[in-house]
Amino acid sequence: EVTQKFMQPYMLAALYVVLHSIDSTIDLMQASAYFPIVFVTLAIVLAFLVGNKLAGPVGGIFASILLAVNPAALSRTTWGHADTDPYNLFFPLLNVLLLVYLIEAQGKKRYWYAALTGVSVGLYAFAWSGWWHVFDFILIAICCFLTYPFVTHYHEPKKAISHAKEMAIALLVLVAATGIVTTLLT
Repeated sequence: EVTQKFMQPYMLAALYVVLHSIDSTIDLMQASAYFPIVFVTLAIVLAFLVGNKLAGPVGGIFASILLAVNPAALSRTTWGHADTDPYNLFFPLLNVLLLVYLIEAQGKKRYWYAALTGVSVGLYAFAWSGWWHVFDFILIAICCFLTYPFVTHYHEPKKAISHAKEMAIALLVLVAATGIVTTLLT
């Protein structure tokens, strides 16, 4: 009897289906060997996108190179070792990227990014039991961004309150989406 749902078998099976459709000679063990390579490659792309969003193209290139040559990341995500460590590169970067988009967005778009961030955190919960570390970071970041206008626009309280309401709703959407996905998947 399975007592806990976990992403890894589903992800390995999905990777097998994709790789087997490309090359019919690939079996499940071979597809599983490619798992860390695929997820680390995706994480490197996400590192570029985060760096690019925060510091421009040069920042994106440096962020992706630093991740690609990071000894800790390389030693934990070697070819042929289908462990869950690549999730700890991929999902936090995806969550941070979506958080940056959430913070930059305005109006209803912000709520969509909040929902996407919540779904991403929920998927991370399905992948790894330490997901809540990143979730706490996101909550703290949003709370800081929620209070920031009161410091910068103290002379315009209506503008600060409007911004705070929008961020508070986004925070509620994010927490609700995370709760729903986490409840359904774990």
